[in-house]
Amino acid sequence: MAALCSAALVAALASSAHAQTAADRETARTLFDDGKKKRDSGNIAGALEAFRAADAIMHAPTTGLAVARSFASLGRIIEAREAAVAVEQLPLGPKESPAFADARKSASQLAAELAGRIPTLTIVLKGAQPTTEAAITVDGVAVPAAAAKAPRRLDPGTHVVVAAIKGGEVRGEITLNEHDVKSIDLDVTELVNGTQVTKNDPKASGGSSDSRGSYSPLLWVGVGVAVVGAAAGTVTGLVSMGKTSDVESGCGPNNKCPPSTHDALDGARMFATLSTVSFIVAGAGAGVAVVALAMGRRSPNAEQKASAPPPSSAPRVSPWVGVGSAGLSGSF
Repeated sequence: MAALCSAALVAALASSAHAQTAADRETARTLFDDGKKKRDSGNIAGALEAFRAADAIMHAPTTGLAVARSFASLGRIIEAREAAVAVEQLPLGPKESPAFADARKSASQLAAELAGRIPTLTIVLKGAQPTTEAAITVDGVAVPAAAAKAPRRLDPGTHVVVAAIKGGEVRGEITLNEHDVKSIDLDVTELVNGTQVTKNDPKASGGSSDSRGSYSPLLWVGVGVAVVGAAAGTVTGLVSMGKTSDVESGCGPNNKCPPSTHDALDGARMFATLSTVSFIVAGAGAGVAVVALAMGRRSPNAEQKASAPPPSSAPRVSPWVGVGSAGLSGSF
């Protein structure tokens, strides 16, 4: 079989001798033989490289057919069919050899066979309007806008489809096998409607989605201080009342208390003072909350233009209670 192939190539080269030099023919013959050896050893990629080099010199049906068959063996069906069709379209020579005629026939049969093996993919943009302008790529290759909706012929394998609209993109991936007829749906609704979060979207930069704006943080600070102060005042007040009741039971009818009750009496007075201070703190917090409430909501536009303060600079107020004293601490 190898001898027959070599003889066919020699005949083919001889029939086209008018177009190539002796060096060209010898180089093409060597490349073709090298391609056959690599093909027979399983090195199809190496064989393809050798056959393509030989065909670049000869442009003959025999070398073109070898290229087409190598592409097909590698699963590159579209390139294989293109190479086979190119052989069919080669101009007939005045004295074409039987080897060339056989190669043409084989290439025609291969082209027809490969046509049915090529998978087809249709790209569907869900949510797109008739006027939507989308830039579509398949495996990084741009698809002409006029052909975007047409079924696309692709080689078997996994393909990445991307639709870019208004600066955003939707990406999809699909695997095709031979003979497949499939479609891939890319939902571009958010891109078309402009609802996808982008760098220019107020939500992405921390802007408030409430068109009414928001209250000052001082409102919540005031409410918190008022609640804590009232709770502290209530607890210390109850403790003071309990201690006072215990002391009074040990005092005489003229409210003269023996020395043994003096410490308890001092403790009762201290908790009474703490209770009073706590309620004063609660009143101050309530006042701050009322003022902030009266100021109303801030404009959302103003919030978006102003940079948000770092967490460490946010208003912080907390009440404190010590032995015989109480107050507020924090930063604004």
